[in-house]
Amino acid sequence: MDSKTAQNIVRESGLEPALPFLIFGESTELLYVNTRMREMLSPSGTGGIPKDLLELEKVWPFFNEFQGAPAFLGSISKTKPSKKTEVLYAEAYLKTFRIHIAFHKRQQVVVAELVRSGDLLEDVEARQVLFRSLSHEIRTAVMALMGYTQMVGDKAPDARLELEGIRNALSRLEGVVRRLDDFKAELKVLQETEKPVSRGTAKTASKGGKK
Repeated sequence: MDSKTAQNIVRESGLEPALPFLIFGESTELLYVNTRMREMLSPSGTGGIPKDLLELEKVWPFFNEFQGAPAFLGSISKTKPSKKTEVLYAEAYLKTFRIHIAFHKRQQVVVAELVRSGDLLEDVEARQVLFRSLSHEIRTAVMALMGYTQMVGDKAPDARLELEGIRNALSRLEGVVRRLDDFKAELKVLQETEKPVSRGTAKTASKGGKK
């Protein structure tokens, strides 16, 4: 598939071809990856263009608090055709993205839209995703480091003071996670009381509001 054809498919699906995008075929074969999406998949520029779903899975950066990158990609590839554009939120490179999934004839279009700071202030759902991911990632790291600290303590009893300092620092990080959890609860209350913001829709990534 050439660049012009791919861009036309994205436009006709109602999304913006200037954003990072890729196109799947009817059997989830990878038909096209544009330059901006290639940069997302290989920030160092050393990786080649994925040829199929299995290769794409190895470099796919987007994940959420419920699914790692491979599972999240799998859920996208299994999305059933619909006339309505689906919007999922994900994290990658410490940033929040809206992943837009649309269908044009037999092709599936996937567009990644960066949620910028201004969007986060207005989009409650984007804020929820960000803080859920932050608390999950910090908690996972803290638990792993606690385990390694225990193992080191068993093998190096003379390092008691150093290990105690590490444990104190990890306890402070646990406090940060608890605060993030509190903030998530506060955001949930806001989400239930505030009027939904229209920015978190497919129109954000569409050109001129085209559907």
